[in-house]
Amino acid sequence: MVLATPVGCFKSVIEEVGPFLKKGAIVTDVGSVKGRLAREMEGLMPEGVTFVGGHPIAGSDRSGIDAATENLFVGAKCIITPTEHTPEEAVRKVTELWTAIGAEVCFLSPEEHDLVFALVSHLPHLIAYTLVNTVSDVNPEYIHYAGKGFKDTTRVALSSPELWRDICFKNKENLLDLVQRFQESLTSMVDALKRNDSEELESLFEKAQRLRGKL
Repeated sequence: MVLATPVGCFKSVIEEVGPFLKKGAIVTDVGSVKGRLAREMEGLMPEGVTFVGGHPIAGSDRSGIDAATENLFVGAKCIITPTEHTPEEAVRKVTELWTAIGAEVCFLSPEEHDLVFALVSHLPHLIAYTLVNTVSDVNPEYIHYAGKGFKDTTRVALSSPELWRDICFKNKENLLDLVQRFQESLTSMVDALKRNDSEELESLFEKAQRLRGKL
């Protein structure tokens, strides 16, 4: 069984269908948060049923059946997040599921997964939503002057608000810590601007450019 609802619905779904799951069944998911949620899901499994966390790094800002594509997972990474309680056989079967549809499987603990994706996914979504809202607060009509750079930077702000609301709250601690780090980094650039320190500002831009170039 694959859970593919917003992560905030996982518990209620399992409570509803759990009594119908047979011994030996494996439940996995495609959610963007693991951490405490993965361990909570383990505790909700009926006797003889195993939960194995999964997170395919695929998709887009679109959602629903109309956004489906048969090659969505080909060449995409899929993170599997076993815990110390996850049977190796269940991990093997979930791994085979993802490799069979073309995904490249990687493994992280639930906790490291949430730190990594707070940094490279959840924080960028917050920033994208905030950037668009800043335009709205100044003058929403200015959005019509936006070019490709703005569209690329804020594409994920088209994502489902319900989905991302749940993700942010389920990974709140990591996200709040990284927002603080982001604010400190932004403050460094603001300070360089205030000091008219062009060398420092360029250096900060170059640091980002070097790492971004590795993608």
